[in-house]
Amino acid sequence: MENLEIPALIPLTEEGEQDCACGRESASASPFPSKESNQFSLLMPLNQSSGLYRKDLGHGWVLFHNPSKFSPPSILNSSACTLVDAFQSPISPERAIQMTGLPLEASASFLKEAVQAGLLVPADGSSELEEPPNPHALTLWLALTFNCNLSCRYCYVPSMPLSMTEGEGKRAVDWAIAKLKEQGLKALKIKYAGGEPLLCFDLLKAIHEYAQRKAWEENLELREVVLTNGALLEHETLAFLRGEGIAVMLSIDGLGSEQGLLRPLAGGGDSLPLVLRAIELAQSEGSKLFLSATVTSLNLEGLPKLADLAMDLGWPLSLNFYRPNGGGVALLPNPGRLVEVFQEIGELVKERLGQGKGPAPNLDLIHPASPSPYPCQGGISFFAFGPGGDFAPCPMLLGKSSASFKPSPVDEDPHCWTCFWRYLCGGGCPLLRNHHYCQAYRELIPLWLELKAQAQRVMITLARRLPRALHALA
Repeated sequence: MENLEIPALIPLTEEGEQDCACGRESASASPFPSKESNQFSLLMPLNQSSGLYRKDLGHGWVLFHNPSKFSPPSILNSSACTLVDAFQSPISPERAIQMTGLPLEASASFLKEAVQAGLLVPADGSSELEEPPNPHALTLWLALTFNCNLSCRYCYVPSMPLSMTEGEGKRAVDWAIAKLKEQGLKALKIKYAGGEPLLCFDLLKAIHEYAQRKAWEENLELREVVLTNGALLEHETLAFLRGEGIAVMLSIDGLGSEQGLLRPLAGGGDSLPLVLRAIELAQSEGSKLFLSATVTSLNLEGLPKLADLAMDLGWPLSLNFYRPNGGGVALLPNPGRLVEVFQEIGELVKERLGQGKGPAPNLDLIHPASPSPYPCQGGISFFAFGPGGDFAPCPMLLGKSSASFKPSPVDEDPHCWTCFWRYLCGGGCPLLRNHHYCQAYRELIPLWLELKAQAQRVMITLARRLPRALHALA
């Protein structure tokens, strides 16, 4: 076990994109939204929180999570664990530090973070009521066109040759900036989607240039991503997107016949050769893509191979569960089999992490870095615009009635009251509130927390070895 003198607490982070309205990847500017750090004092007795989730990661690291808090799970080194375990009964931080013999300043800083993370609480029960985390960014989904060169079996977009005008796109950006300023937010995230947005690449460039200028004028952070099927990715396109700092999320559902079954070309034929060509091109040019797969009954068995490819490339992969949105229930995967396949993926990920590969794939709508009582930010800090000025709180509702859409807090659902993981799941997609994936979530969330924590531990270990290696070469 590595002997680390300075106690360290490292919140879990996330990497990747989702072809979804979730928006929780940017839920909070701070990993610790709790106000309880204001109560911290070296003389105030603290207790270890009851009901903590704890998982030994090996190599002197342990994963901790308080499921009743909105703070992300964290990984602690051995010195940090020693300090946390000193609070099995009420004791002051000053006394705990003296008992462990750890450095005073570093230990006090760690204990303040441990209170913020919900690992330690005031022994007198005076914890302040925690508020849900505030969003950091407003996400704007721009469906540039309803036209597409693919004909995906599960697509919710009405395929037609209808595209957004440049004026509509700019007005959507103006609306989003006004909305985020009204909410006191500091960042705008734009997702260029469709249909296939690269069919309107000139429009995308025009809106990007406008958004870039407006963000500079308003002193806002701007993040952008284009969601593409990859069939139209060329050298010039990748070069522009890379040069402008626009991320690319490529949808791919498998490496075999399942890709052609689920995502055939609009005129017929298999889209897989075009997607693989795009991946090879991006890899050869040093472009890092975000991969996204929609998990259905038809491609479930092939997902381990896709996860293996993503980790071999070093690209994030999001595994998004299929939502029928009013039809197509035949594509819903069997929850029991889904768990078995994802456990197989988990074993593969552990093996690949041991080889220095990564990152670990993302699990559907589960956002470890931003626990929340809401399943998504639709209608809160996420809004979708389509051609003709169409507006909705979720892209799946563009062109449809969204009056009944309401991402209500998970604590209002009796089905979720006793669930240990409810703030990581948020109750699931509001458009599929029949809890089809509920049991799968309950079984897979602890596994995925471990995978994410192990991936972060590996990165920490590699980062610490690099200076030693450079010193040895000097």
